[in-house]
Amino acid sequence: MKKKSSAARSTFGGTLTGFVVGLLVGLGLALAVAVYVTRVPIPFVDRNVSRNSDQDALEAERNKGWNPNSALGSPPPPAAA
Repeated sequence: MKKKSSAARSTFGGTLTGFVVGLLVGLGLALAVAVYVTRVPIPFVDRNVSRNSDQDALEAERNKGWNPNSALGSPPPPAAA
């Protein structure tokens, strides 16, 4: 019987090992990005602005008839009778 060469023996399982190592590295990088994103302060947010109920009511009244798709040029829906 012939013995297997050492080169053939060392390459056995290389694909599976590479897949597992790549999977672990990818999961580690994803975890690092997730932790970084959750800990970074949110830009463009002023946390010291306080609003009162009068301002909220005024904004709600202004936005009551607002159609965000009006710039698309679609005809308005027919009025319900």
